[in-house]
Amino acid sequence: MNTSKVYNLFSEVFYRNEIKDFPLAPIIKYLDKEKFEKVGYGLKTSTSIGSTYNVLELKKFKKLKARLLKEFTYFKNEYLKYNNNDFAVTTSWITKSEPGEASHSHNHRNSFYSGIFYLQVPTNSGGICFENHLEANNIKLIATEYNIYNSSHYTAMPQSGTILFFPSMIHHRILTNDSAEVRYSLSFNLMPQGKMGEGDSFYESN
Repeated sequence: MNTSKVYNLFSEVFYRNEIKDFPLAPIIKYLDKEKFEKVGYGLKTSTSIGSTYNVLELKKFKKLKARLLKEFTYFKNEYLKYNNNDFAVTTSWITKSEPGEASHSHNHRNSFYSGIFYLQVPTNSGGICFENHLEANNIKLIATEYNIYNSSHYTAMPQSGTILFFPSMIHHRILTNDSAEVRYSLSFNLMPQGKMGEGDSFYESN
């Protein structure tokens, strides 16, 4: 009798859902007014990000911000059980991926969780690849089958209306847009508010 057990301890928790109750057309219309800058760090065909780093604070994004925070609240309470703390959006921006463009691998600093809401995702416009930069002993082994216990990366293929939440420290990169159209997404960072920790590690945010 085999009594062995496997525990997926200290895992990094990712969340995905499809938001179908929010109209995207008014948001997409705004994108034509945003100014974008390349962030390639050496890539010849890099994605661009909008010049506004608090786009969710704009009046026209008020309802969208409330909807995204509602989704994150469900995630943090139902799965992470962080019911004692509210979370606030710290920064938020638009990412633009034109045909043939991709991004470098990066993570988000000074943030606890990050979110990506996909506004316009044409067919074959690429996904997002999450990467494990903390592989044990920095040794690369080839598995006969990849699963959640041994994978060094995971690729998500979103569609318009997809929302993703992931720990901000996780490295990720936007894959190449192989369509003939532009892909738009909205990224944002979140930090806990209120009382955190205890004893000599206690902290309370404003």
